[in-house]
Amino acid sequence: PIIHILYDFYFIYYQNGATLGMKVAKIKVVSEENDLTFNQVALRTLSYFFIPYLLNYGLAQWIGNQSYISLTFFIVQFLIIVIDQKNRGYQDLIAKTWVVKAGKTS
Repeated sequence: PIIHILYDFYFIYYQNGATLGMKVAKIKVVSEENDLTFNQVALRTLSYFFIPYLLNYGLAQWIGNQSYISLTFFIVQFLIIVIDQKNRGYQDLIAKTWVVKAGKTS
């Protein structure tokens, strides 16, 4: 996962807010306020990878069934996106970012 974290961070921070896949899909990450900051991209990237990891593996050790935890986390993620007016995921809410079509800035 460390390569994936570095990949996401590099492309979102240094390549105009988009990974290669996001460029193909013509979407990018923007800040709610001004330009994306190092801290926003780091927080977004780390929360995107480590919150599910901690929930899946940490709680699975305690509860004992990882599949229920994964399904529950997926449903919670989906509900967050549906409830939020800008359809942001938890990582965007934490980092105060937003994924938009590549032509938009806010």
